[in-house]
Amino acid sequence: MRKDLKFKERLLNDAESTAAKLQVEVDARNQDLEKIKSLSSKIENELNTVAQGINKMEDEMANKFKNAHMLTAGFEDEKKRITLIKSLVMTYKNALSKQTTYHSVKHDTRKNQIIQSDVYNRLNEIEKRLIGNESQIYAIQQYIEQKGAESNYQGCYNQCMVMVSEINAEVIKKSLTN
Repeated sequence: MRKDLKFKERLLNDAESTAAKLQVEVDARNQDLEKIKSLSSKIENELNTVAQGINKMEDEMANKFKNAHMLTAGFEDEKKRITLIKSLVMTYKNALSKQTTYHSVKHDTRKNQIIQSDVYNRLNEIEKRLIGNESQIYAIQQYIEQKGAESNYQGCYNQCMVMVSEINAEVIKKSLTN
C-alpha cells in the first residue's frame, strides 16, 4: 500500500509540475496573442495612412497636369525676373571693375610719389639710423650690466665690515682684560 501511495504521490507531483509548466506556456501564448492583436491594429492604421498618402499624391499629380499652363507661366515669369537681375548684376560688375581700376591706378601713382619724395627718403634714412642706434644702445646696456655684475663688491664689503667689527670687539676685549 505504501508503494502505491508513493507512486500516486509521485504521479500527483508530476501532474502538478506539468500543470504549472502548461500554465506558464498558456500565459506566454496569451501574451503573444495580445501582441499579435495590437500589431494587427497598428498594421491597419499604417495601411490607412499609406492609402491616404497615395490618394493625396494621385490628386496632386492629376492637378499638376491640369495646371501645366500655370506652371509654364510661373516659369516664364521667374525666367524674366532672373534675366533682369542678371543684367543688373552685370552692370554693377562693370562699374565696380572700372572703379577698381581707377583706384588701383590712383594708389600706384600716390605710392610712386611718396617713394620719389625727399621727405620719404630722409625718413627712411633716419629710421635706419635709429635702428642702428637702438642696437648699439642695447649692446652697450648689456656690456654695462655685465661689467656691473663683475664689479659688484658689496658682498666683499659686507664681509670686511663684519670682520672689522669682530677684530675691534676682540681688541676692546683684550684691552679691557689687560
